[in-house]
Amino acid sequence: MMQHLSDEHTALYSRILEGSAQILPNGLEQHDGQEEFDKSAWDKCGALGLCGLTVPTMLGGSGLDPLSAVIAMEAFGRGCADNGLGVSLGAHLWGCLTLLLAGDRARNVDIIRDLATGRKIGALAVSEPEAGSDLAAILTTAVAVDGGYRLEGRKCYVTNAPVADVLVVLAETRPGNLAFGLSAFCLERGTPGLTTPAPVSKMGLRTASMGDVELDGCLVPKSARIGAEGAGLSLFLKVMEMERAFILAPAIGSMERVFEATRHYAQNRKQFDQPIAEFESVYGRLAEMYRRTSLARLVLRDAAARKGSGGSITLEASMAKLTISDAWVANCQDALAIFAAKGYLSATGIERELRDALGGQIYSGTSDIQRRTIAKMLRVIS
Repeated sequence: MMQHLSDEHTALYSRILEGSAQILPNGLEQHDGQEEFDKSAWDKCGALGLCGLTVPTMLGGSGLDPLSAVIAMEAFGRGCADNGLGVSLGAHLWGCLTLLLAGDRARNVDIIRDLATGRKIGALAVSEPEAGSDLAAILTTAVAVDGGYRLEGRKCYVTNAPVADVLVVLAETRPGNLAFGLSAFCLERGTPGLTTPAPVSKMGLRTASMGDVELDGCLVPKSARIGAEGAGLSLFLKVMEMERAFILAPAIGSMERVFEATRHYAQNRKQFDQPIAEFESVYGRLAEMYRRTSLARLVLRDAAARKGSGGSITLEASMAKLTISDAWVANCQDALAIFAAKGYLSATGIERELRDALGGQIYSGTSDIQRRTIAKMLRVIS
């Protein structure tokens, strides 16, 4: 597994860390409390090159390989305390990736360029009320009509939906044929029949705007289709592999922030005439927090390095998603135990970190889905 960074990666990490620290000078508590997406923070991410990390430079992106991209996102998570913004960036990046992988990027070059620079916000709309990880249960349809398609259906739990300018939608074009029955479409805000209701209220990651996408007789031209008709499943599986592997990269930075804050508190908080860090119940938790973070980072970078070398990383993606999400929650719980009553207060930010971390065990495939995938890849189950 990767343990050391090259000089180029170290410079990249430092640059993104420094820039990310300037994204949120203040106002996070207010945005979190009011569940507001911070457009000014988003614009700063665009200026820093975060909105197009893996998009080729000729299309306005940063042109980074997978390992460099996750290192950049780790640095972002360390420098910027807005975990919801990190999730918004991830959802946006997977929408970009869908357009890039389709093989007909020339048709969408202007859209890709606007997404890569952050001028437009992207979203990936796949989940439905009765279809989460079960893609065979997708009910949204795209019926061929003269000159294009008519889309009908409803997507839910779509990160960025209320604020997105571009939505990548997965719909059924050949009912009853999972392998070749799904197609992907690129829809722009303002398309007749496309609506995005008000954002839903969430437990955590409140600055990431989430909501439904409703398609009511939504007419789009053939050029809105991404890739060939029926290629939606294979395209989505490629995107999902990347999403599951790398969506929690900012959480590594978040865990580092929480660890440093907790260590500082433990070394300066005194009880019984000594710092509480001297107590086994405290230093043991700090050791575990550091161990989990280090292991999660190694698993993440290993998956990224393998992806950069080519080939599938289905197993590594699920291992990374499961390892990081579990570590994030456990670390925040240990931090709360050390801060005790003070950590339960909103002002310390620990309770917000824990609320945010819990979401990591749900989105992009729950922890149980990841365990099932790992078991299948190891041929434990059929």
